[in-house]
Formats: sequence, structure tokens, C-alpha cells
Amino acid sequence: MPFVPSATEVLVQLEGSVDSQQTMNDLAFSLPGGYILSDIQSLVTNLVDWFQISFASQLSRDWSTVAVHARAQNVPNGFVVDVAAGPTIGGVDVEAAPNNVAACISFRTGIAGRSFRGRNYIPSVPNSMITLNTLDATWMSNMALVYGGLLAGGTVLPGGWIWGVLSRFSGVDLLGHPIPRAFGVFTQIQNVLFVDGKVDSQRNRLPGRGK
Repeated sequence: MPFVPSATEVLVQLEGSVDSQQTMNDLAFSLPGGYILSDIQSLVTNLVDWFQISFASQLSRDWSTVAVHARAQNVPNGFVVDVAAGPTIGGVDVEAAPNNVAACISFRTGIAGRSFRGRNYIPSVPNSMITLNTLDATWMSNMALVYGGLLAGGTVLPGGWIWGVLSRFSGVDLLGHPIPRAFGVFTQIQNVLFVDGKVDSQRNRLPGRGK
């Protein structure tokens, strides 16, 4: 895929591990006035704490944190910050659902269209939090509160940083290939929610499929 620049944005990956398989969750952040390396380092430091304390507390004991990775999006060879984050074991002392089972949480900006919403597939949902194919309502509420800490007015991000959706592609061409934008479009996230409470699937997290 071609690199699509975005002047004040940073992409962050939350890396975990379950049953020797890698889990990754992507988030995007912006510092509207622009950043230097130390700004990204501060962002990652805060996210490591959030990842190890708040995020991990809701996941099964079979999962653990690994690292937080950040990459500046202003230029192809921009700043990169990688910080080890663990291993912190998931805080729920219950076996995890199979690796491919995930809880899909949605990020909403208040603007319609696929370019203006995002999501994460949360790994290692404790089996006790699933009845057949339905997630426990209290667990969903707690997980939404975890992500809510990243919203404006939350306590996770350093001053000035904004959590949002970064769109780098606009639709697809006649062959189904993504059409890159000239510049990324960043939109602040206003709300997080679970749309239907049903479990989803990430086949690349099955043993032997991914890393």
C-alpha cells in the first residue's frame, strides 16, 4: 500500500499475546499543533499504563501485554517509538474464549460514512463473559469505560492529544483496490459502543494463522 501522509497524526499499535499468537489493536491520535519525538514518547508512556492497567484488567488470564508501538504519519521515515509493556497478565482469572473469538467495539465520530468510524477487535474475552454468542452486558459496559478514558475529558492522554479515526483511503476502484487519499483525514472520536453484543471472529488469531 502507498504511504498516505497525515501532518499531525500518529498510529499506535497495542501488541498482546495469547496461546503464542500475536494480537494487535490499532488506534490513531493527533496533536493538532504538531509534535516532536518527546511528544510521542509521552503519548506512548501514558498508553502503556492504560494498556497494562485498564485494558488488561478486563481480559482473560491467558492473554498478556507485549508492547506499544507508535509511528508518526507526517513523513514515510518519521519518528518511531516502541516500548515494552509487559508481560502483564489479563486480570480475569478465567480461561479465554478461543483465539478467533473477539468483541468488536465501535468508535463513532458523529459523521456518517465508513471513513468516519473505527473499531477494535478485543481479544481473549473471558469465557465467563459469553453466553452462547452473546457478550455479558456488564463486561461490555466496563470495556466501553476503558476506551472512554481516551476520549476528550478522559484521564489517559497527555495534554493536547486527541483520539480519532484516521482515513487514508477513499473507497475502492473497479478492481476492488483501495484508492489512497492525497492526505489522511482525521476525525475526533466522540463515543464508543458495542453495536449488537454478539461475538465476532478474527481467524488470523487462530494458532498457526498469524504470528
